[in-house]
Amino acid sequence: MGKISGLAVQISQACPGMLVRQASRFLTSVFDEAFRPLGIQASQGYVLVTIATFGEDGAAISAIADALIMDRTTLTRNVRPLEKTGLVRVARSPDDARSRILFLTHAGERMIERMPRVWEKAVERLREAFGPTCIQSLQSQLADFVAAVSRGRTRTRKERRTTATTRRVPLQRGQVRRRSGTSA
Repeated sequence: MGKISGLAVQISQACPGMLVRQASRFLTSVFDEAFRPLGIQASQGYVLVTIATFGEDGAAISAIADALIMDRTTLTRNVRPLEKTGLVRVARSPDDARSRILFLTHAGERMIERMPRVWEKAVERLREAFGPTCIQSLQSQLADFVAAVSRGRTRTRKERRTTATTRRVPLQRGQVRRRSGTSA
């Protein structure tokens, strides 16, 4: 068991994914606690903020998911409670009935107006605990990382779409071609 323990320690100390998960859990708890008086979780606040960045015309769920580096299914699950509480409105796109557009309601706009006070308290708590230089460095590094991921994700997503539509699997006798390019 000593070899396994040693490998586990090595992974836990050197794996960026594991370290980011641990930091994310801690930061999420700090911001969830700060957002609690508003009646929302921090993740819901981030969805509201992202919708607001698109302006009054709203944005397609896919655009918001891309901005949050989140898959559409997860975003849809996160939007439901916001819609139920009247902070977000979901409408069909006038250009494509299959696409849904997210809009902030007036209540959603009021929520965003209330967020800076609690958000600033959470950031101040982090600065006090870890020092302003640490938090500023973390924020800068994460912003650079997210920007790089966003650039790469957009390119990869287009490449995946192209690959999915051009890939053909030979059909066996009696099989029918499915939309995804695979056979039944």
